[in-house]
Amino acid sequence: MMRRALFAMLLGAATPACGEVAPFSDAGDDDSGPDAATAAVALESTGPAADAVGVDVLTELTLTFTGAVDEASLDGAVAVYERSSRRRVPVADVTWDATTRTATLQLARPLYYQTQYRVETTGVTAGGDAVDVPTFRFRTYINQYQRGRGYADGRATSRADGVLDAEGFFDQWVYYAAGSDGVVDTADDAISYWYDYSYQADGSYTGSVNHTGTGPDEVWLTADDTIGGYSAYEYGDAGQHRVRQYNGPGPDDQWRTADDTLAYWQSLTYDDQDRIVRLISYTGLGPDREPYTADDVPSFVNDTSYPSATTIEQINYSGPGADATWLTGDDVIGYRSVSTLDAAGNYIAWRSLDGSGAIQQHQLYTLDDAGLVTRVRRFTDPGPDQTWLTSDDVATQYYDYDYDAAHRRTQTLTFDVGSDGQLDTADDVRTYALLDYDPVR
Repeated sequence: MMRRALFAMLLGAATPACGEVAPFSDAGDDDSGPDAATAAVALESTGPAADAVGVDVLTELTLTFTGAVDEASLDGAVAVYERSSRRRVPVADVTWDATTRTATLQLARPLYYQTQYRVETTGVTAGGDAVDVPTFRFRTYINQYQRGRGYADGRATSRADGVLDAEGFFDQWVYYAAGSDGVVDTADDAISYWYDYSYQADGSYTGSVNHTGTGPDEVWLTADDTIGGYSAYEYGDAGQHRVRQYNGPGPDDQWRTADDTLAYWQSLTYDDQDRIVRLISYTGLGPDREPYTADDVPSFVNDTSYPSATTIEQINYSGPGADATWLTGDDVIGYRSVSTLDAAGNYIAWRSLDGSGAIQQHQLYTLDDAGLVTRVRRFTDPGPDQTWLTSDDVATQYYDYDYDAAHRRTQTLTFDVGSDGQLDTADDVRTYALLDYDPVR
């Protein structure tokens, strides 16, 4: 079962999709067909194989054919799309090996973890005749972390442990409190609360349940643990399009029944390239007392736009403005953000602005030669010149990402810059870590 994780809703540059390609026909042994000497060229195999899982995020794609194809027809013929949508990953280079009858494609940037990709090929010819290349899909490493630790004064003071299912996705995420010794990872740690996760038949993540007590048996991680709330996710053709969060069992005092209390609900809208363009979050039911109807009362609106292939802008609206009507020209801007991508689609910078457009903070991404993010620096002060985006901006926090030889993450560390205001010095303070990444799936 293929699972699309919630955490995977990432944005990137996009182009229109190619149409689906018809699958191989099953012609059997009809003697009226062409003999081996004159048979049409067909696709023999792909790398990764169709429906492969655990694929390296720096993989090359290969198409091996039963005979020679016209090399020139390979240029621009292959398109790689994220999440079975139309968000396209740029192809940097295509080479043809006549001996092995194999086309090798190098992608312009790393793929995302725990993400499904679709490969469509149109326009390949052999001797001028079209070659039928069926669409295929694969999924990259899930590579999920299994341990989170918060630190203070050089010791771990908060603890969260993950349990993965057979495919490598989260099954449970358990939070612990330190016992009387004030330190976690010792014998007196005690569970504070935990989440379990569920998925629908096609593998899409459908939500989580937050358990806040042991229930009548007074044993944690059992079926009668007390529910504190739960979420539910729904999907459309472009991806996740509805979210509900419940925080009470309703008048019948029974969880998972029709009268459960909604804490909030959200709707997501996509453009014709399957990029998210609007998220509306609601906390107030209108007179009809039904969610997702015209009289719902928003709590905020996020609008996302794509003014260029290397820029993503978001505006958060926090109020309906003077006319007291949401989604009109006078809605109150709460904040803005701008993400900058390089030509290959890698994120390289982000900045947050207040409602008036003044920068509040920004981040810079450091990439290795392969395009993997190795560090993110967060700047929260414009420095002595009091001008943002100049060389003296003050970095107060940074995140370091480590990988193994197969490009799987091994740890993510968060640091606060110490009193000297300099990165990578002895007084830097580690504040959080994500550890024990699953290296298998």
